[in-house]
Amino acid sequence: MEYMETLCSSTRAVRGKESPNCWIIEGEILMLCITHLNGLHPFNHVEDHESKGIYVIDRRHKGAEESVQELASVMYDFCGQSRRQRIILRNSNEGLSALLDWQNLGVFYRDCRRLALESLHPDVDKIMRENEGKVPSAATSRRPSIHSSDGEDEE
Repeated sequence: MEYMETLCSSTRAVRGKESPNCWIIEGEILMLCITHLNGLHPFNHVEDHESKGIYVIDRRHKGAEESVQELASVMYDFCGQSRRQRIILRNSNEGLSALLDWQNLGVFYRDCRRLALESLHPDVDKIMRENEGKVPSAATSRRPSIHSSDGEDEE
């Protein structure tokens, strides 16, 4: 399965929200692993979600180790599928890629981030206006990265 690209995101959004973890083959999402802590979409309400490759790990009443074991089990079972099973799975969730596109998820992320900022700083608009232009962006930063780029040769 050398053509498989594994896209595992460990990025945490605000308030403990997690981004979906996906396995992508040939540009189509094949498998989606999320938890009940994911606030981006209620995939557990999708009818027969496991047959569509959507696996919801319920972490509300489990410890971290038990959740990790369940996720590992789901991924192990997925890796044991035949090529035909993976093709059937890919065809059954064609629309999932569009649903998980950042154009769609970004709206929820920005709303969630805004709510978190407002709960911590009720005067967030005033703070942002006062600091506008003071906070440097990556584009204006003169400091070089301490990490080399993938394309750079290491000496």
